[in-house]
Amino acid sequence: MQRRNTWSEICMPASSSSKSRFMFKSKVASRRSYTEWIKKSTKNSGELDADIERILRGTRELQLESNSIQERLQLMFICGEVKKDPVRRRAAH
Repeated sequence: MQRRNTWSEICMPASSSSKSRFMFKSKVASRRSYTEWIKKSTKNSGELDADIERILRGTRELQLESNSIQERLQLMFICGEVKKDPVRRRAAH
């Protein structure tokens, strides 16, 4: 059985066939680099998740500290107002 050449194969010069092989290889290479990029991105994603978790933990600690400082300041302000006003001073004792 004889192989029939398609019209594109008959009309295609030899240099184009080698070009198509090169394009095929470059597509394989680009797929490989793309999959490597995806692997690297997912690895970086895990590291970023850990960093975000650490930052959130630090933010929570700072918020708790800020809240306690605000409460103390509010109490100091109230105590200062009580000391200034004789009516409030009598009510506090």
